[in-house]
Amino acid sequence: MVTNKLKTLKYSNNKWDDSLVKTTRLEEEGRGIDYYQENILDNYTFLIWKYKGLYILKKDEAVVKDFLEYDQYENNLSALVGKYYVTVDYQESAAVDEFTYYNTKEFGRGSIVLPEKTSNNYYFNGVYNNKLYMTDIDAHKQYEIEPAYEKITEIGNDTKGFMTLKDNVLVNVGANEFLEDKVYFSDYVTNDDISNKYGNVDIVRNRKFYYFKTDDGKFYRAHEDNIEKAELLFKLDNFTEWKVKNGEVLAVAGDTMYFYNDVYGLLPIAVNSELKYNHYNICDFWKK
Repeated sequence: MVTNKLKTLKYSNNKWDDSLVKTTRLEEEGRGIDYYQENILDNYTFLIWKYKGLYILKKDEAVVKDFLEYDQYENNLSALVGKYYVTVDYQESAAVDEFTYYNTKEFGRGSIVLPEKTSNNYYFNGVYNNKLYMTDIDAHKQYEIEPAYEKITEIGNDTKGFMTLKDNVLVNVGANEFLEDKVYFSDYVTNDDISNKYGNVDIVRNRKFYYFKTDDGKFYRAHEDNIEKAELLFKLDNFTEWKVKNGEVLAVAGDTMYFYNDVYGLLPIAVNSELKYNHYNICDFWKK
C-alpha cells in the first residue's frame, strides 16, 4: 500500500487511518484507475489523461469522460487552461482546423475553430493568465486561445513578432529570434547556488520559493532569501513528473499520482498502471 511505504520513510498524516486510505475503482470499457476518494480535498479537481479523454476526480464524484474520436497516446498537444482542458483530435496528419476543449467542472465539450488549418508542425507554448498560446512553425504564426469564449486570435507573425514569457511578463521578440527553437512558457529557472550544492537539478520558481528534485527522488523547497537552508518536503521512488501551482505540488512516481500541500503533507491521489510507461503531461489539477 502506498501509505505504508510513506510511513516507512517516516512520513505521517492524520488522514492515514484505515478508513481513509481505501481505494475506489473507476473503470470504463476495461480501462481504469484506483483513486483515494478521502484524500481529495474540497474544491480540487484532479485529472488523468486516458487517450480519448480524462479521468476526472473530485471530492464528491469521479467520472470517466471521453470526448475525442481518436486515441492520443502522446499527450504533447494538450493543456489545462483554468477548468478547460484543450487538446487536439487527429488520426494520421497532425494538421487540424480546430481544437477541442472539455469543461472539467460542468462536463461539456466544445470546439475552437482556427482561422486556417495548421501545418503539421505546431506546438503549444504554454498557458499564461488563463490563455493558451500556440505557434505554427511552418506558417510563422502564433495564436492566443481563450477556451472560455471559444476565441482564437493571431498575435504573432513575421511582421508583428512573437510573444514570449520573460520574468513572468509577456514580451514581444522578433520572428527570427523566436523561431530559432521552440519556446515554452514555464517556471523553470537556473540557480547556481542550488545546482552547485545539489547537482544538476530542474528548478522551478513559484511565488518566492525555489522547488527542485534531486536524482534520488528528494523534493526540496527553498526561500529566495535563504537558499542554503532548503526544506525537504518529501521523497519518492521512481519519481518522474512534477508541477507546482501556488505553492502546491502534483507529483508522479511509478504508477501513482500524489499531491502535496503544507496543511496535509503528501497524499496519494490515484494509481494508474499506465503511468509507469507514459507519464509526460498525463496528470494535472486545478483549484476552484
